[in-house]
Amino acid sequence: MRLIKAITTPASISSLLALIVFSVTAAIAGAAEKNGAPVFSSEDVDPALIDENLEPEIKIQQFDNREVQEYSINNHVYMIKITPKNGFPYYLVDPNGTGEMEYKRDTVGLEVNPPQWTLFRW
Repeated sequence: MRLIKAITTPASISSLLALIVFSVTAAIAGAAEKNGAPVFSSEDVDPALIDENLEPEIKIQQFDNREVQEYSINNHVYMIKITPKNGFPYYLVDPNGTGEMEYKRDTVGLEVNPPQWTLFRW
């Protein structure tokens, strides 16, 4: 009886609900990763650059330690997928068409923001 009362408190129910939502989201992201689909959405790219009738041109380059896939439309590279031999693939995405690529990782939870402290200044 004591265990049932502990689970039915409002705080426990909300924690359990949050855990279920997180688990389902992680499962969906894992399924997308297994299918080779990037986790980030098409909202990361400017809609003006996307035309429904255009097919992307994919240029694949093999190197000793990685495979590079360049996705382009009208000779404009909008995404680069880099797959290291030993590691997870990552993406460089041009979200607004300026040619400046932003780093995206398709593995959930592996986005790293390194600390940038000022230790010494003179």
